[in-house]
Amino acid sequence: MAESADDEPAWSRLQRFAVDGGGYLQLQSRRPDSLAFALSDSPVGLLAWQLDKYQLWQAPLGDDFGLGTDFIVANATLYWLTASAGTSMRIYSMDAPDVDAAAGGVPTAVSVFGHGDFAARSVSSRANNLVAWYSHDSGGHVASLDSPAELVDDLTDFMNRIGADT
Repeated sequence: MAESADDEPAWSRLQRFAVDGGGYLQLQSRRPDSLAFALSDSPVGLLAWQLDKYQLWQAPLGDDFGLGTDFIVANATLYWLTASAGTSMRIYSMDAPDVDAAAGGVPTAVSVFGHGDFAARSVSSRANNLVAWYSHDSGGHVASLDSPAELVDDLTDFMNRIGADT
């Protein structure tokens, strides 16, 4: 299936992210231990790293990125006290399986939230039984925190569509 004109915004966001925000992926996938030592050495450095990611992934929603100061501090504290910065990055350095995904029969829905999402409908439907597509101008990577009502509405509608509400 060829990409459609409807996919243009997704591709534009992905291209912009690759240029402006993809550096962390390169670092975490190629030198995760170096970064882990640095983040484990300084709680301020860890918080700064996380704040940079919130800025990258969230819509501009004010000083607390729409997540709330308590969440931001609690999340950084959790990473600091458990020394889990390194393990949280390990997934980026693992080899991805080389598979040619065949279309599956599992009903699938995609919710695209404004800032930071790159999902394209034509790509998502290639290997999925896409039964619902939701698009929102607001929100970001952590939709459960910054757009909870929209996310719950999407989940509820999807469950109704597939008959899981019975």
